[in-house]
Amino acid sequence: MHHQSLSTLCLMEASGQFLTDFFPLEILDSHSDKLAWIQEHKWEVVENEPDECVLNFIENLATRLQTFVQTQLTNQQVQAYSEEVNTLLLRRYGIDLRDIGFDPESIDLDEMPNEYVDRLALKYDLSDIR
Repeated sequence: MHHQSLSTLCLMEASGQFLTDFFPLEILDSHSDKLAWIQEHKWEVVENEPDECVLNFIENLATRLQTFVQTQLTNQQVQAYSEEVNTLLLRRYGIDLRDIGFDPESIDLDEMPNEYVDRLALKYDLSDIR
């Protein structure tokens, strides 16, 4: 099985909220195939809605689901990064992130934690603490 993009997986998952069967992977590239699938698999709750409207429901839910997942993953990355930075600060300088008024918004996940700690050390002149 090939790995699918998050947007593809979210679209397939969202389709199950409005249809009696999930969108299969092979129809996702064709608008008309999705509409035909919807017409054949509408759930009772949306059976009187136009197919195009149901597709909009599915796509909107998929977008919200994707945003939620991406936000949760980012939050977990920030949490793990913060914990690693805090450990480095404690080891090197004996201080905690809270001691320097740490702002999680200032994190750049592309920067290595040790580089971030070095930058914090310069910013707050922590070299004297060592």
